[in-house]
Amino acid sequence: MATGFHSVLRAMMRPQAWGLATTCALLGACNLTPMTTVKPSPAERPAPALQQVVAYLPNAASPVCAVTRVVDGDTIKVACSESQGNVRLVGFDTPETYQPRCDAEKRLGQQAKGALEKLLRTAHQIDLKRTGIDKYGRVLARVYVDGVDIAKPMIAQGLAVPYDGGKRMNWCQARLG
Repeated sequence: MATGFHSVLRAMMRPQAWGLATTCALLGACNLTPMTTVKPSPAERPAPALQQVVAYLPNAASPVCAVTRVVDGDTIKVACSESQGNVRLVGFDTPETYQPRCDAEKRLGQQAKGALEKLLRTAHQIDLKRTGIDKYGRVLARVYVDGVDIAKPMIAQGLAVPYDGGKRMNWCQARLG
């Protein structure tokens, strides 16, 4: 069964929705056609009073959406006025924090998660460019923090490797072992 968030994503994949390059268009927060008909059920809506905010998109002065959670070093949860969901950041891959293959991977994955959260919290401007949807139904997006692709500082800090969607590296053998 599709959620409101996934209905928005499907609507955005239609040709008439292409070209919407703003953050609000990414997740349907601007109530633009055809997304105005998408209404999540009450169970899908976050409770506003309980919603934590890591950062606002594109910025705190003119928020359209909010990053409500850093899931791990390369995935964030974004909530907009009528939809929310996980966004897989493209261009890099970080160690797993959920079901890591070894303790060292989990430790480095936690460091990557913390670094990503710090980059988002300290940013003056955050921009997302949707690139597609992955096999898990997550939005794929390139994220820019203050004009810089967020992959660059994550890779430069040694917390990530370049990634184009192919075979993922085994962090325990290739990196940590």
